[in-house]
Formats: sequence, C-alpha cells, structure tokens
Amino acid sequence: RRVIVTLSDATSSQHRSNERNNKQLFFSGIGSHYDADRVDFLLGVDKIRERVKAKEALATEGVECDHQKSMILSQGRNNYMTAVTAFRENDSFFTSLSMNPNVESIEEDYDMDLLEENTDKDFPDRVDVEDQKSTLRSLEEMVPYGVKSVHADVVSPAPRTAHPVTLCVVDSGIFRDHNDFPAEFISGDDSVRAGQWDNDVNGHGTHVAGILAAQGNNGVGTRGIIGNLTTSNINLHITRSHGANGAGGLMSDVLAAVIQCRQKGAKVINLSVGCNNCYSSVTDALFSELYEEGTLVVAAAGNDGSTNKKYPASYKGVVSVGSVTYFDSLSSATQTNDQIEFTAPGSGVYSTSIYQNRYTTKHGTSMASPHVSGVAALVWSHYPNCSAKQIRNVLAHSARDLGTSPGCDMEFGFGVPEADKALDYLSREGCEGVEMILSGEGGCDIAQLTNTRVQSRKKCGEKKATCSSNMECCSSRCDFKKSQCK
Repeated sequence: RRVIVTLSDATSSQHRSNERNNKQLFFSGIGSHYDADRVDFLLGVDKIRERVKAKEALATEGVECDHQKSMILSQGRNNYMTAVTAFRENDSFFTSLSMNPNVESIEEDYDMDLLEENTDKDFPDRVDVEDQKSTLRSLEEMVPYGVKSVHADVVSPAPRTAHPVTLCVVDSGIFRDHNDFPAEFISGDDSVRAGQWDNDVNGHGTHVAGILAAQGNNGVGTRGIIGNLTTSNINLHITRSHGANGAGGLMSDVLAAVIQCRQKGAKVINLSVGCNNCYSSVTDALFSELYEEGTLVVAAAGNDGSTNKKYPASYKGVVSVGSVTYFDSLSSATQTNDQIEFTAPGSGVYSTSIYQNRYTTKHGTSMASPHVSGVAALVWSHYPNCSAKQIRNVLAHSARDLGTSPGCDMEFGFGVPEADKALDYLSREGCEGVEMILSGEGGCDIAQLTNTRVQSRKKCGEKKATCSSNMECCSSRCDFKKSQCK
C-alpha cells in the first residue's frame, strides 16, 4: 500500500518553534508496487530532531529506517521534507501503525494523472487539422487562439522589478533547451523520484510551460500568456512530479513539488494533474493553508466528461478550471461540477514540444489550467501588492460569461478570464477596492449569497446601467469602455 500518514499535534509540534497548530508532518509509504522488500517514506518534519523521533516511532512498528539514506528534499516555510528509506515491513504494519497514538490519520497516496486527452477532437480553428495533429517545426511565430481568448495579447508586460511574481509549474519538467524558451528567468527543482526538472521526456510539462512562457516577438514558433519573460515582472519556476510516461506521479510527489514551489515564494502554482474521488484531508488542509498564506493554486478539472470531482482541483483552496473550444463552447470531455470556477481554452492548444524548435497540439483541462494561472500571474505582476484572494475575485469580476444562462454555473464557472478586463478593474478600484464576492469555498459559491450570480444579486443593473464589473449587471456583461451594462 501507499499511504500518507499525519502524526498527531503532540508529536509534530513538540519541537516546533512556530506556535501555529498546523499538521504538516506526514509521510508516504510505497509498498510492493515498487519493491516488495522496501518501503520509502516521505516525511515532512519541522526539526532534524523530529526526524529521529519519527524514525523511532516507526521502529516500534517493526520498521527499520536507514538513517544514512535520509535526505532533505526541500525546506518549506515551516517544515522539512525528508525522504527516508525503510525496510522489513511486517504483515501487521499498517494495522499497528493506525493504532499508534502518535498517528492521527492514514490516507491513500493516490496516483495522480497528467490531465491531457489522448483524442483528436474539438479542433479549434481554421488551421489544417492534419498539420495540427503532428509535431511541427514552426518557422513563423503564431499567436495561439488561447492567448487571444484571454486577451493576453493586448496586455503590455509589467516592467521587471527586484521582486517579480513567481509562477510555479508542477508537472513532468521542461525541455529547457527549446529555442522558444528564454535563456533567463526560468529555474527549477529536481525530484527524487521523477528526475531532473529541466529534462522533460514526457512532453506534458513542456507543453504547459510553453502555454505560459513561450517567447513572444522572436519571429518563430508561438508565444505564451506572459509574452516575454525577459521584459516582464514574472519568473517561471519548474518543479517535477512526473517522469517518463507519467511515472512517479503520486500525490506525495505532487505535494513535495508544491512544497518546493512554496519554498521559492511562488505566488501562483499551476497543477495540470489530478485523480478521481481521491479526497485527502491532509492535502485539503495544505492547499487551504497555502491560500491563506497568499498563494493562488490553479488546477485542471479533468477530462472524464462527467461531474466527478478530481483533486486537487476540487479543494476549496484551489481554483478549478474546465475546458472550452475556439468557439467558446464546452469541450466534450471536460468535467462539470460545482467546483468549476473558470473555463479556458483546452481543445487543440498549440505549444512547445520536447524537441528543439518543434511544436505540437494537445487537448484537455491540462491545457486550460495554464491559461488561467498565466492570466493570474500577468495581472498580479502589474499589481504585486494585491493578495491572492483579491486576484481570485478580480478574475471572477472580469471573466467573459459563457453558457445559455447568465451568471456562474457548473459548466463554465464564471467564464473565461480576460487579462485586460482584470487590469481595467484594478486600475479603477485598486487592490483594496476589490469587491470580495467569493466565499472561499470554490466554484460558484458566493459570499453571503446563494446558488448563482443572478439569483444571488441583491440588485442588478439593467441595460445601460452604470457598472464597473460583470457582476453588477443582470446580463453579467459590462461594457468596460462605456461603464454600462450590456
């Protein structure tokens, strides 16, 4: 079995210098799926002394840990992530561990999928379908429809400062030598199980990174949401949770990569990964804490074409993103549920591949998610003093409403975020003037209100009524140039 274990407060906080009552001491056990004779543990510990205490606790359950093979993976804000190799698992190990008074909970360490579709459907625009199916060498720069859909192509980058916004991608790494990635402002962290951050042999992470940060105005290939890292107030950081063919990819791998993002001070984290019906209270608490600390996590909703909830997208502290086509219609395989907060282009998305100066088209909410995380980082780079909650609310205020009924719904969420509209909103209201409409529960849940935007409005503006956000209009459409409801 593969499990994530949370130690009790009494154990995890005994040597804690921080007085906060958080529960971040957990580890992941890997059983016969990898090696019947060994069990690997991923521990988050606050102090080196606690690493010894954790090993002593395991020893009482018939598991010996090799201290010489212990290594620190990353030092988070409040904890160390430590990989410890253990062996001699006895038959009663998991039962006895669950009865240990130092153990608060034991949860499955689920497999996390890369949320890319393996089908050729919903091709988005007028480019020849056969060309889009293959990996191409692009000799002229093309602005993808997704960049235009979120209006990133009409937004000028914020000038680079000494404190740029860090956008972190947790995925299969990146092919760092691709010609369409700039030489500077991309960094990363390796993974113990998944491998080096800059050697993507899967292709998924490189495609996601290209959607975000392919270099614009260089005359070749494509461009990302950010447009030009070298002149923007954004840094891209890559952490690796998956290896070749999606190998690795356990929830513990994702958590370790997320902690690495946190260590680097990431403001925005993109997670184009997920698993079905795999709720974890430990992981839920971690993402809620990240959000409260000021990090906006954006994740792919899934491609089952069902209402099933995938995680981490469906945690309340995470922004869940569904997929639409070039025509703003719902992609056929995208998830629809009450945690969908936004939709973005995910069908037939053109981006970088793992071959130098080559490109390919992929489908799925994996491709939709970076459109939203990219817009969030782009907007935040202009207004770095805003909080994560303010940026999340600004995106809801300025999203392009989709669907037959006005307002937020389980298919499209608030719609497609538009970078220029978000910046217009902040130029009028400022960070402190952002109307905090979201309850923090995810999806369409609105603070002190009920189901949908239209039903919950105390008052809404009719046509030509004065407005500063889509939320103020009965039609959910504000003409920002005229400041009037459509």
